[in-house]
Amino acid sequence: MKRQQTEADGVSAAERELFGGRLRWDQSYIGHEDVVARMGFGQMAAALPRMVGVVLRAGWTADRRALTGLVVSQIAQGVTAALGLVAVNGVLNQLFADGPTGDKLRQSLSALLVLAVVSVGAALLSAWSTAMSGRLEPQVERAVSTQYYRAVTRVEVEATERPDVQRDLEAGKFGTDSARRMLGLSVGVSGVVIGMVAAAVVLASLHWALLPMLLAIALPKGWGAVRSARREYISRLHWVDHRRAVASLLQYLTMPHAAGEIRVHAASALLLRGYGEMSGLMETEQRRLARAQARTDLVAGAFSGLASLGCYGCCGGC
Repeated sequence: MKRQQTEADGVSAAERELFGGRLRWDQSYIGHEDVVARMGFGQMAAALPRMVGVVLRAGWTADRRALTGLVVSQIAQGVTAALGLVAVNGVLNQLFADGPTGDKLRQSLSALLVLAVVSVGAALLSAWSTAMSGRLEPQVERAVSTQYYRAVTRVEVEATERPDVQRDLEAGKFGTDSARRMLGLSVGVSGVVIGMVAAAVVLASLHWALLPMLLAIALPKGWGAVRSARREYISRLHWVDHRRAVASLLQYLTMPHAAGEIRVHAASALLLRGYGEMSGLMETEQRRLARAQARTDLVAGAFSGLASLGCYGCCGGC
C-alpha cells in the first residue's frame, strides 16, 4: 500500500526523508502549466493559426527577405515532393511493364533522371529552408522581446510594485523565449501540411477515391502522435518536481563547499541511496511511458496499415 501511494504521488520515501516531501518551484509560469493538459485537440488546432500569425508578423517585421525565402522554400519542397511521387510512379510503371529488362530500363531513364533532379532539388531546398530558419529565429526572438519590454516600460511604476503584476511580468518572459521555438515548430507543421497537399494532388490525378484513403492513412498516425505527446506532457508535469529534487541532490554531491560536510557526517551513503531510490521511480515511469507508447504505435500502425491495404486494393481495382 505504501509503495502504491508513493508511485501514485511521485514522491519517494527518500525524497520525504531528505527534503520533507515534494519540492516545488515558486515560478510565475506554474500558474499556467495545467492549461495545455486541459486543452483538447480542437482547441489546439484553433489556437495554432493565431500563434503562427504572431510569429509570422514578427518575422515579417524583423527580416522580410528571410521570411519570404523560408515560405518559398517550404512551398517549393511541396512541389518537388509531388514531382517526386509522379517520377516514382513513372519509374515503377516502366519497370513492371511487360518486355525485356534492358528495354524497360532504357524506357525508364527519363523518369529516373527527373527523380534524380527532384532529389537534388529537394536537398537544396531543405538546406535553404534550414539556413533561412536559422537566420530568422534569433531575429524573431529579438523582435518579440523588444515588443514585450516596450510594453513593460509603459506600465505604471506603482503597478510594478505589486506582487501579482511582478508575477505577470515574469511570466511574459517565457512567452518571448517560446517565440523562437514556435517558428521552428511552424516550419515543421507547414512542411507536413504542404507534403500532404502535394500527395493529395498526385493521388487525385490518379483516382479521386484515393483522397479519402490518404486521410484514412494519416489520421491514425496523427491521433497516435497527439495522444503520445499529451501523455508525455502530463507525465513531465507530474514528475518535474521529482526531477528537480534529484538535480538538487546531485548538486550537493558535486558542490565544493559541501564536500567537507558530506565527508565529516558520512552522508554520502545516504545521499547515494536517496539518489538510487528516486532515480528508480523515474525509470519506472519511463518504462510505463514506453509501454504506453508501444501500444499507441501498435494501434495507430494497425489502422494505418489497414487503410494502406485498402488504398492498394483501390489502385488494383482501377
